[in-house]
Amino acid sequence: MVDWPMQESFDVMLCRRVMIYFDKSIQARLVSRFSALLAPGGYFLVGHSENLSGWHHDLAFVQPTTFRRLITTHIAHSDA
Repeated sequence: MVDWPMQESFDVMLCRRVMIYFDKSIQARLVSRFSALLAPGGYFLVGHSENLSGWHHDLAFVQPTTFRRLITTHIAHSDA
């Protein structure tokens, strides 16, 4: 859980049959870190044994084992 060398975002990340070997707190941290490396709209694929429910993340369910990073837009408000 040290700093990762990746600096740019990814369009697709696969993490199949890996997280099941870690406890729930490490799994939650990994999901958060992986989603932070995904480009908005990017896909995150996990194994059938992995479950992302119950954790705070910005990934939307697409279908079993497939999630997509939410695309957020910020609307600037002016006081004018």
